[in-house]
Order: sequence, then C-alpha cells, then structure tokens
Amino acid sequence: PEMKSTGEVMGSGRTFGEAFYKASLAASSELPHSGLAFISVRDQDKAGVVAVAQSLVDAGFDIMATDGTQQAITVAGITCRRVNKLQQGQPHILDEIKNDAVSLIINTTDGRQAIADSYYIRQQALGRKIPYTTTLSGANAICAALSHSVNSPVYRLSDIHSETV
Repeated sequence: PEMKSTGEVMGSGRTFGEAFYKASLAASSELPHSGLAFISVRDQDKAGVVAVAQSLVDAGFDIMATDGTQQAITVAGITCRRVNKLQQGQPHILDEIKNDAVSLIINTTDGRQAIADSYYIRQQALGRKIPYTTTLSGANAICAALSHSVNSPVYRLSDIHSETV
C-alpha cells in the first residue's frame, strides 16, 4: 500500500515490480516506459545509483544527471548527459523540465541548497505529472515496475495468497 493524502492504494501482482506498477496506476501516476530520466543523488547514494541508471537504460531511457551523479554513472560505462544544478546557471534542470524533455525524476537530497532546489524541481514535476522519487529504494521500485504494462492481468488476492503459502 502507498499512503496518499486521500487514502491508500494497493496493487497486487506475482512480483513486487508488477504490484508496484499497479499501485502507481491506482495512485494516478502512470510510469513512463522510455524518455529522458533525470537523476541527481546525494553522495551516500552514488554507489547504488549505477544499478538504477543501468536498469533505466536497459528499459529504454536516456539519462541526464548533475555533476557528481553524472561522473559516477559515466565511470561505470553508462552514457549520461550532464545538466546544471539550479545555482550553476542556465540552462539547468528546471529548464529541461519546463521544456517537457524529462519523463522521470530521481532526486535524493542532502544539505540546505539541495533541499531548497528539490522543492522547485518537485513543484515543476508535480505540475507536469512527471513521476518523481526522493529515495534510492523508490528508484529501485520504479525500475522493477518498468517491465510491466497497463495490460497486466488482474489477480484475486486469494489466488496470490494460495501460491505463497
């Protein structure tokens, strides 16, 4: 289940990825299956971001990231375009979002400036209905869900429970 301001949603599936995809749909947040993914993570998430970036590339996404994140991703051999942070001048990530170039955002923050910047990024993302996560575990959940589609079968919970016992 995912907590929403108006209640909860739940998706059921034979895998976590399928269940997360269905929960996203129930929360009115359809995940894109391709496009440009923006990634900017705090230093402690740099080690885990490479696997996320690879999963996104494997799913058909192009990757764009801020300095440190871009370096971590490219060192691992994954193609990644660099974009300015807000305080680095234009063109920066908000310009990319406003130009409808971005289809997915992964942004973990640490520090006063990053948290302040994330407010503006999140505001633009929400206004444009761009899926957005602020944790690496959320990014991994999105990656697990990307192989699923709206045409996934519907399961009765009793059938799923009988298979797991």
